[in-house]
Amino acid sequence: MDTLKNAYYYGNEQMFRTGISIEKVKAIACNSEKMVVFAITSLREAGITEINGRLIEEVVILAHNYVDFVKISQGESLEDRKTTAQILADNAIIQQQQ
Repeated sequence: MDTLKNAYYYGNEQMFRTGISIEKVKAIACNSEKMVVFAITSLREAGITEINGRLIEEVVILAHNYVDFVKISQGESLEDRKTTAQILADNAIIQQQQ
């Protein structure tokens, strides 16, 4: 059961029949550094630099398993993970801030 509880599968997405308010979004969780870079790049290309008054670099995060998602939903940080800024720097993506 512990293996199942901590398992992460990228296809586990949540669907909302009538949508979810942007105000309810706490984070955009990605399971790899490549996906973090893709999400940031895609949001920037769409002209989105902030979500709920927070820079997208603060909203898009790297998360690996169920425990990470629970921490995120409770407002806890994932100190043992690279920050989005570190990932972008490692991938030579310059942060664009207003």
